Amino acid sequence: MEALRDKIQGTRTTTVGAEDDGYFIEFASLDRLLTDDVVSTALENTSIESFRREGIKKVILAGGKQTFAILISIERPELIYDCIEHHDTGKDRLDSKLPLSFTDIDSIFGAKAKNAEGEPEEWAKKLEEGQYEYIPPSFQRGATHRVLRDRVRLPFKSKERLGGGGFGIVYKVTLSDGQHDAQLDRVLVLKELGNLRKSRSSRTAEAKKALEAMFKEEQRCLEILRVIKHPNILELLFSYTHKGKNCFLFPLARGGDLQDFLDGDSRTVDLAADEAVYHAFCGLSSALESLHSYINQGLKLEMVGCHHDLKPKNILVDGPKFILSDFGLSQMRSDLKDYRSTYQSGEGFYIAPECEDLSTFEKLEVGRPSDVWSFGCILTNTLVYLKEGKAGVKSFEAARKIEIQTNFGPATFSMFHAGRESENTGVAQKLSDLEEKGGRSEKLLIQCVRDMLKLKPGERPPIEKCSQALRCVAISAISESVEQAWADTSSDEYNFKDHLEFQVEKVNFEVWTRTVIETSGVLKDLMQSELTFKETYNTLGKIKAELRALEQRAKEDTWFPLFVQLRHLMNQLLSYAPKDVQRRIHSLVESIILQSDTKSLRLSDLPSQNTGTVGSDRILMLAAIKHMKELASVPNPERSIPQIPKEDMELDTKSVFSTFYLADYKLSEDDEAKSEKVLVEDLIYDKEWQADDGKQLFERMENVLRIPDTTNEFKALQCRGYCHDQTGHRFALVYRFPHGPGCQFVEQLIQLFDKTKPVIDPFLKAKQAVVSLEHRFQLAYKLAESIFEFHKIGWLHKAISSYNVVFFAKDERHARKMESPYLTGFSHSRPDQVNQISVVGSDIDEKLAAYHHPDYQRSLLDPTNDRVRYRAEFDYYSLGLVLLEIAYWVPLRRLLNRNDTISKEGQKLLTYYVQYLSGPMGANYASAVKACLDSKALRGDAEPTSDKAESVEPNFERYVLEKLRVCSV
Repeated sequence: MEALRDKIQGTRTTTVGAEDDGYFIEFASLDRLLTDDVVSTALENTSIESFRREGIKKVILAGGKQTFAILISIERPELIYDCIEHHDTGKDRLDSKLPLSFTDIDSIFGAKAKNAEGEPEEWAKKLEEGQYEYIPPSFQRGATHRVLRDRVRLPFKSKERLGGGGFGIVYKVTLSDGQHDAQLDRVLVLKELGNLRKSRSSRTAEAKKALEAMFKEEQRCLEILRVIKHPNILELLFSYTHKGKNCFLFPLARGGDLQDFLDGDSRTVDLAADEAVYHAFCGLSSALESLHSYINQGLKLEMVGCHHDLKPKNILVDGPKFILSDFGLSQMRSDLKDYRSTYQSGEGFYIAPECEDLSTFEKLEVGRPSDVWSFGCILTNTLVYLKEGKAGVKSFEAARKIEIQTNFGPATFSMFHAGRESENTGVAQKLSDLEEKGGRSEKLLIQCVRDMLKLKPGERPPIEKCSQALRCVAISAISESVEQAWADTSSDEYNFKDHLEFQVEKVNFEVWTRTVIETSGVLKDLMQSELTFKETYNTLGKIKAELRALEQRAKEDTWFPLFVQLRHLMNQLLSYAPKDVQRRIHSLVESIILQSDTKSLRLSDLPSQNTGTVGSDRILMLAAIKHMKELASVPNPERSIPQIPKEDMELDTKSVFSTFYLADYKLSEDDEAKSEKVLVEDLIYDKEWQADDGKQLFERMENVLRIPDTTNEFKALQCRGYCHDQTGHRFALVYRFPHGPGCQFVEQLIQLFDKTKPVIDPFLKAKQAVVSLEHRFQLAYKLAESIFEFHKIGWLHKAISSYNVVFFAKDERHARKMESPYLTGFSHSRPDQVNQISVVGSDIDEKLAAYHHPDYQRSLLDPTNDRVRYRAEFDYYSLGLVLLEIAYWVPLRRLLNRNDTISKEGQKLLTYYVQYLSGPMGANYASAVKACLDSKALRGDAEPTSDKAESVEPNFERYVLEKLRVCSV
């Protein structure tokens, strides 16, 4: 037992800083030492009967180790049985009863605790005295204030004085490892207020009462601010009273305070750049906002407050942040009327003119505008430091000196004012000098400071307006830094300026700067939101970092410029602006790019699409827009399709279909009423359409618009002309309605599936129109014949679906007869030639993708694989899916539960539906559908990778067209 007692004593730690230094033992040390085996052995060496030891051991291990260790230290371990026997409920930990008073000791141990004279036994005295060594307090973040007994040993392993004043002393303390929760750092700041028990002549009863009241007010304020949880307000971690001293524990700000910063010869890394300092002040201003006005609906808390002692010493520096601290003079009230109180005291140059009369030193009424004044002084001094260093700060202090006649004789002050009614000429001159020499951001800051330093409190802006102005300063400053990064990256040292992508994003940034930063009111409105400010500032920082990274990567040997991240960040930056500002920026950028000479610029040597690398789509698109604009504007007497002015087209908003839309085309400028209905499809081009590819697209567009009727029954609409929409990077293909009075109503096949039924359901009360089997057979044959004829003239449709089969009729009832079917969607089509390229963007259409052949879908969805060229049998596969829809008279999405024909589940369902198709539609129809969906059957012996297989067309005619012809007769 003696050896165990020595081990316990060996875990003691010296507590420092107390008036009577002593020791404490961490619970963690006891917990590690008193294991199951150690406790069992210790109990075996006591007089406790063996049959009781197991139960006692469980209690000790569950929460009685401190009590057991105390009893071992006084050489009475057997008394643990008495402690457990008198433990009231047995539910709480045995150690929760500590510390034990003499009354508790008498209650537990009875007569054995006293000698013959009725005095406590020696062991009882040792227990009562020594127990505090084993129960040091454990500090928990956010815990309620604790009043600790005088003999409690504080778990401080080190204690270093940092400073102090009339109201208390500040220390840096190191907590013992086991005496705080995981949310607390070991190294903290301890603020000890004056000892209320000391009786000094200078500390009267009234003074002690005032000191206690100040502590209560500061404690209340700190606890309210703890609820706010603002990152720039010093958090109260824990508070306690010990030996008459009221104490607060705070996190340690490792950068000192702002006064240290202003006195320094150099800046810290985190605050080396001016924009970082301005950004830190934005956080500080936000903290003041929370102090001046705080609302918490959940807690039904609505408070207004004031700091009353704002100065650099009370602003801590923690990395890139400024932290508002020292709330000893602060107040927070629930009275939401104009907050006013009598000025108490303060020091330094930063007190507002309304605080006191400098002649009589009379204390006057102050309020939140007084904080705004002090903040303005701090901003001014910091700006002087940023531009002139600590020598400039000292020189500025001398320039502010004024002499005032007081009731006690002349006095010299270096405040930022010259009395309640007079400004300090030294301050005014310094602001003018800084403004003249400063850049855009400094001018914004000085404008803000001048407002904050208005002599009359009512003329100063509220802190919310100051925060908004400071956000503008920070955004302006970091944008200036980014501008410099753009300039450096554009130098001749690098070749970025020769790249189109780089130049466009640079223009994007320049236009953003002119529109947002330099346009009156735009930045101010944008900075009303603190969230928008943070997102904008962070994105600007990332743009700057990316530009610097580009410079660094340019020096590497194996490198090619990729501007994808730069484009992504610029898109993010633009997205924070209001929609109207975004449109203005996009319009200006597009105008600049389209008017500039980009022929000498080159695209980056990006890897091919097969690598999966995504290019700068927006940049390449702008170049494509410009190129297509030039092609469209070239006079061509052979051009048979006219270009229609965009202004002559008016969208019919009530008739927008899934793959096309209707519009009114103005036929005469003189007669507004003279117009005709037209059907419009979009032919979208993208970043691929440059140089010869653009010419190919333009020629293809005109060929599409001249497509003749493919059969006598299934017609293609006649072209009226085209519009070029540069903003949407598209050509709008304009088609006439068929002639005749009975062709004013338009219906898609996909819509008929939902509006009609293939058979009558006798159990439904609400009857739906029925489409006959005969009409469905005829529709299927006409569609297959049209596609076959289309292929015979050498074109691939590429968008066959029930969305692109339309009917023109007199009304909805006549459309159900499907007598006038037309094929649309030719904007996706191209010649069936090896040298013809495809527009990937058009291929991947959300509604049409499910109708594509699985091989083609996979190549579009996974660009890391080799691209599969579109082939004739892919059109026939799409046709097979439409024939399947016609057979079951439901859209594909309902057959598959979703638009999925590429997965194993989707393919299995298709096989299932084809297998049972002969029942409702007959063997010939089922055979035709199966052939369409079987590309191998149509290609015969041709390789699947070949672009043209001679057997495809005859096999399609034999296995599909002939079968459907038989059905339709």
